[in-house]
Amino acid sequence: MDVIIRGMMFDPANIVDSDADSDAEENDPTFGSDAERDAVLRPRIQKAALAKERALSLFQCVDQEEEEEESNASYSYLIIIPKSKTTEFQLSVRYVSCGASFRLASNILSYMYDVLHNLVLRACSHHDVANYIRVVCVVNLQRIVRHLSRAWAFSITLDSATHQSTSYLNVRFRIFMPTFYNIVNLHAVALPMFD
Repeated sequence: MDVIIRGMMFDPANIVDSDADSDAEENDPTFGSDAERDAVLRPRIQKAALAKERALSLFQCVDQEEEEEESNASYSYLIIIPKSKTTEFQLSVRYVSCGASFRLASNILSYMYDVLHNLVLRACSHHDVANYIRVVCVVNLQRIVRHLSRAWAFSITLDSATHQSTSYLNVRFRIFMPTFYNIVNLHAVALPMFD
């Protein structure tokens, strides 16, 4: 199963940059010297770089389209999920869409292997499930971007609701889709709101 994603707007050279450096930490009076601050921040920077590298391990940059400015360069990525992992991918996506966490979905797949003895389901960690869901999110966000770029107007709608005693803020786009001759809601993100 090959998925090609076009027009992703991040530079692969910036994959390992650190988001642990913030103004609040740099001006924090609890750090005595630069050496102490570096000793505290270095493990966090290395951990963030490792997490970013693992998160983007499925995305392979295939080409770059240069635009007028260097900052507006557009990159295309190829995501390859091997044939041996397609069943695992499809089941993981379905379990998470039903509300299972990444760890729960990987446990369900391993229990299915125990019962069915299907070698396709043998080794699935919660990191694998997280990567599969990351692919689905990127593909869906790219589709939303494609629809929004073709629309001459759209509206951003913010809704809030409560589901199982947790409040959510839902961000969705409303656009007119000529193929359906109707106004369509494209849900971008649902953010949980806690106390």
